[in-house]
Amino acid sequence: MDYVVILEPRVSGVKAARIIKSMGFSNHYIEEAFGFSGGLWLLWNHEKLSLDVVDSSYKHIHCKVELPEQVPFLFTAVYANPRIEKRKELCDKFRLISQLHSDPWLIAGDFNEISLSEEKRGGAPVDTSRIASFVEVLNNCSMIDLGSSGPFFTWRGPKFLHLDRVFKRLDRACANG
Repeated sequence: MDYVVILEPRVSGVKAARIIKSMGFSNHYIEEAFGFSGGLWLLWNHEKLSLDVVDSSYKHIHCKVELPEQVPFLFTAVYANPRIEKRKELCDKFRLISQLHSDPWLIAGDFNEISLSEEKRGGAPVDTSRIASFVEVLNNCSMIDLGSSGPFFTWRGPKFLHLDRVFKRLDRACANG
């Protein structure tokens, strides 16, 4: 494995450095978590690829990636805030990136939103306006969902008394054409 992204590691500081060192990667970039929320680690081997971090926050790491004999591409690792009003800034950043660059672009991570009503089971009814807003952001950025393998639902909520457990597909990878 030449690179890996870890979302929501729930550790930081000296403990994070110790864990990263034990994983054997030659380079890393960390966006620290706030308490037990968020945090992103980008780990890679510089012998296999060149990676330059262009922009970051505690909810994303945006970089340019160059692999030998391949077309360079943009990559954004994302851990979107679970609160919709807090995700606006990240969505605006995606729109700006798509307007400024025509390079191939991959976004992957936890978007904390569904794009189809079928991506949620249990709990309260689906909020179709939230789905529409998320799909609009992806469409504005010319993003195509790359699909997935493994379990369809990537998040399982707690089980509350007399209510169905909530399951959602929140993690995804999207790329432009």
